[in-house]
Amino acid sequence: MRLKSTSLGITILIIVFGGILTTSALGMWQTQGGGVQNHGGEGEAISIISLAGAVSEFDSTRFEIIADDGQIIPIEIGNSHYIQSIGFAPQVGERVRVDGFWDENGGFSAITVTRESTGWVYPFRDASGHPLWAGKGQGNGNQH
Repeated sequence: MRLKSTSLGITILIIVFGGILTTSALGMWQTQGGGVQNHGGEGEAISIISLAGAVSEFDSTRFEIIADDGQIIPIEIGNSHYIQSIGFAPQVGERVRVDGFWDENGGFSAITVTRESTGWVYPFRDASGHPLWAGKGQGNGNQH
């Protein structure tokens, strides 16, 4: 009986210790930028914000909206080839909803843009802020 309780105690100790090591390693991985990939700063989680307004200007890599509170907000959408490939070309005056985040340079980077008139959703970044046109690698050339 003593052998079984000793074995059980050792097993529990290994499981607890392994869990602590795994949690510590995961925490280190995330704070060094390996976990939540984002473009708001290494190791920091992004806060996704929704803005709504009317398009006041559009070019090949960005557009501006006049938000419902009257503020003019430039929206960064990224690579012109990608933007053309998904067919994103809003008209001035068209109402949109932009889900995105404030980046480290103070710009607003779009994750998705929804045309309110059609409900069409155009994706530009994944939920962690990684540009969809950049592929799976890290070498996106800072085109976000």
